[in-house]
Amino acid sequence: MANGQRGEISLTLGGTRYALVPSFRHLAEIEDRLGEGLIPLARRLAEGRVRAREVVTILHCALEWAGDRGGQGDPLPEEDDLAAVLIAEYGLARMLELASRLLAAFLGEDAAGEGPVPEKKSRPGRKPRGGG
Repeated sequence: MANGQRGEISLTLGGTRYALVPSFRHLAEIEDRLGEGLIPLARRLAEGRVRAREVVTILHCALEWAGDRGGQGDPLPEEDDLAAVLIAEYGLARMLELASRLLAAFLGEDAAGEGPVPEKKSRPGRKPRGGG
């Protein structure tokens, strides 16, 4: 199951549960494959200036099987297969929404895009790390 507190987004494709996970590894892969940094990419997405292939690449890079995270289950779909399934099950508008939510999570915004995720507060009686 996807962890919404960490910006993960649940996705069911062909009856298999996946999660779109905003991790540094996934961000680096998106940037490498699209040849563009996160901020310009997010800006183009918000302006509606992305191609369908770019949206599929964003989603494919962040896709993880979310059933038993022990590595069992169906392998991740290839990018072209993912595109066909996403369009059939979700449609292009929903794909754009998913990609936007994922990039917002990379940027530290909440799932609704309403602003930054609040910082974790130290528990009472504990000193903050890293200085002081």
